[in-house]
Amino acid sequence: MTHLYANAADVLPPRLLEEVRKHWRGYLWIPGGNVSSQKPETVALIQSGMDARQISAVLGISRSRVYQIAHSLGAQNPLKRKPPRASAEEERR
Repeated sequence: MTHLYANAADVLPPRLLEEVRKHWRGYLWIPGGNVSSQKPETVALIQSGMDARQISAVLGISRSRVYQIAHSLGAQNPLKRKPPRASAEEERR
């Protein structure tokens, strides 16, 4: 699942948009409906051996979020972020 972005004026009823404007100006992230079940399901997929890209696609969450949840597993974290790739100049050294 990809993340969708839309102009609030295009998707919210005018009265609701005005109410939101009373409280906030700028970017506003609205989480999905079932956020509380995200962590256990993510942990189960991590422990099943899926990689972060697959988990991200299945659950519709970012890879960064997958890594955050994996990090909370401590020593049992099978997902480790790969170190940044060395530049060509560094590899020649």
